[in-house]
Amino acid sequence: MRKNLKFILGMCFLFVCVAINPDIIKAKEQNVCDINVVEVDDKEITYDKQELKDIISVLPDCKQLNIGEMFQCYNANTCEVIRYIPIYNSKKCVYIATLEENNTFSISNDVEFINKVFKKFDNSETVLLYIDGDELYAEDEKKNVVVDEFPIFVEKNKKFHNSCFKNKINQLKKSENRVGTTRVTSPYSTKMELGLPYVTLTKSNENIHKCNITNFVRQEENNCWAATVATIVNYKKNKSLEAGDVNLAMGISWYLAGTVKDTKKALKHYGLSYSIKYGTPLSWVKVKESIGHKKPFCMGFISDAVAGHMVTGYGYATADKKKYIAIWDSNGKFRMLTYEGSDSCITMYGYKFVWKDTVY
Repeated sequence: MRKNLKFILGMCFLFVCVAINPDIIKAKEQNVCDINVVEVDDKEITYDKQELKDIISVLPDCKQLNIGEMFQCYNANTCEVIRYIPIYNSKKCVYIATLEENNTFSISNDVEFINKVFKKFDNSETVLLYIDGDELYAEDEKKNVVVDEFPIFVEKNKKFHNSCFKNKINQLKKSENRVGTTRVTSPYSTKMELGLPYVTLTKSNENIHKCNITNFVRQEENNCWAATVATIVNYKKNKSLEAGDVNLAMGISWYLAGTVKDTKKALKHYGLSYSIKYGTPLSWVKVKESIGHKKPFCMGFISDAVAGHMVTGYGYATADKKKYIAIWDSNGKFRMLTYEGSDSCITMYGYKFVWKDTVY
């Protein structure tokens, strides 16, 4: 299982939006930084705002959070459109929600790239955000900038990537998509409320249960499985392991992906007894039981585009009959997954991953 990709009860990510409008207020004139981001698919998409508010309500700082405008990012490898919704704390984007295929949400603190977008393109009329291979690009008529790099291994779509901005837009127009734009306002704006019809949350939720992990281990190279093991062992055995320590103990190279069997063996090596469930996620009863017993579990995700990735499940929450799992992604991100049984999926780095195996 190759490694790749990250959540907790505190996250933040990116945002961008679009709307081609000739009389858009200029950033400098209004002290507001606006960007028109290409909306690859302008079909009207509606989502359950109450459901999004419910998942946000399980976050510890929910009373200060506001929901921003949805924006899009195009994946040139899969030809899929990723829909993101920024979540603000005051004037800062702190979390990003992803609208998943099953109309559920995941949330992450993976927001770094948006800072670069506004820094590099604050005066651009139209910017295209797209993922190609393991990189996220922002491009307008004058420049193309890498704004994020992903710990995944995917060949680039060279035909699309090497095209000029105008040709990229034309290619998208020739597809089944209807290209438009959406306006996004910088989180650093002193007048962020302009053009952002957000909803203020007032609900607080106490139904949060988690293992109080303090040493979340980062992966190196392909050893997401080893970082997951180290995170759990450090918590359960009060150790200070790094991912590489697990590789050495198990005789597996940093550059080789570990399997769920390797993960179970490694946990046993450190004195922890775990079982394996193949093919389907844990039942919600088992999720609650594991966290109730202060026993974090290893979640194996599979993607058709970029192979697999293992993360640590360390908490759960409920809100209005919806169920959520708190995840540590050893690439340095915290995520919240909406639990949907066998349909539980999450978008990480612009690629869809499905929860298949568990070491629990």
